[in-house]
Amino acid sequence: MRSGTRKLAAAAAALMMATGLLLASTGAATAAPRTYKLEFCNYGSDFNAYLLFVDRGLATTTVKRPGECFKDSALPSIGTERFRVVGEKKVDGKLVTNVSRTLTADGYNTYVETFGKFPAGFAPLAARIS
Repeated sequence: MRSGTRKLAAAAAALMMATGLLLASTGAATAAPRTYKLEFCNYGSDFNAYLLFVDRGLATTTVKRPGECFKDSALPSIGTERFRVVGEKKVDGKLVTNVSRTLTADGYNTYVETFGKFPAGFAPLAARIS
């Protein structure tokens, strides 16, 4: 009799655990991901630029000429995220590429801007985040 009661209790516990896992997994699957607004502007520079998403498999925005902006109002948030600004300019007939230092955003509405002259040598591009 005791082993029958134990088996019944174990079966009830297993059923409750399975039901809880099922409810937890379906609840998580239906929750909408949090999104945020991202704006990247290439203001006051003398080069074309794009934003490189370090934590998204090196995905990029479209290339922006001086004075242009990229805006995305529904970027899925992955929490804290790192960016780099990549700049390109023809120098003596050759395409030269340079990058900014890594910028870190908190996954909320973010504004990234590049500006200034294309740096000579190995100096990083001027960029800021707010």
